Amino acid sequence: MKTKLDEMLERYPTRSLLEKENALKEVSQEIILYGLSRTNFFSKAAMYGGTAMRLFLGLDRFSEDLDFVLVNKDSSFSWNDYSSFIARALESFGLKGEVIIKEKTVETGVSTAFFAEPTRETLVSIYPNDPSSSKIVFNQKTKIKFEVALEPNEKANYQIDYLEYPTSFGVKVLDPSSLFAGKISAILYRDWKSRSKGRDFYDFAFYVRKGIKPNLPYLEEIIKKKEHINETIDYAYVLSRLEKRFSEIDFEQAKKDVLPFISDQTRLDVWDASYFTLLAQKAFEKVD
Repeated sequence: MKTKLDEMLERYPTRSLLEKENALKEVSQEIILYGLSRTNFFSKAAMYGGTAMRLFLGLDRFSEDLDFVLVNKDSSFSWNDYSSFIARALESFGLKGEVIIKEKTVETGVSTAFFAEPTRETLVSIYPNDPSSSKIVFNQKTKIKFEVALEPNEKANYQIDYLEYPTSFGVKVLDPSSLFAGKISAILYRDWKSRSKGRDFYDFAFYVRKGIKPNLPYLEEIIKKKEHINETIDYAYVLSRLEKRFSEIDFEQAKKDVLPFISDQTRLDVWDASYFTLLAQKAFEKVD
């Protein structure tokens, strides 16, 4: 008899072992969100990041983590208040593991937790006739990180979007314009030392293709916080900063970061500084 978990997994390609692992992560993400929706979590926090883009905007790449931000200041926020709901929701669909909570720190400004489940045991139970599952290292864990940024954003805009699996439920999420502003800030400020996160650039191109314009007041808020400045930040300033950033990127290295997460690799053929500069100019066309 087909289970609800089987029904959810059928929506994803599962030809290879990697695709099976990614499908497991994606349905686990949906179940975690469902578990959170059964609490007061989305009255306190909103979702953003790559997984929000995939679930609510149709981003055509895999995303590993669940990212949230507090809507209002809440010094008492703790994943301990939600871990049992998450674990019970996952267990109700046959996914057994543990929720591991990292204590929040002032230095990072985030509160982090993980769900870890035994990869081999789980995939063997789902695909009992697939010999590839036996090749998984016996102690390998499938991990999903979920993280809350503790500093609210006054200029971000929020909306309620809906998912249909495992059932119909609502999720508070940054609106597309604010999501794009957050992605621009990631391009400008994400610190990966000598590397760059190619997924940020892939997402940037996605927003431009979708015709989404960035939330400039929110982007201005982020820049002022990051750089401790007070002057007005307009689109010309952001565009110049992006152009400079693009000129510094090793796009061959950036491509390597995003390749495991996408199926259509031909989109990367045009990646260079001039391509992204043109995209940035399009992104800020007719932006007041």
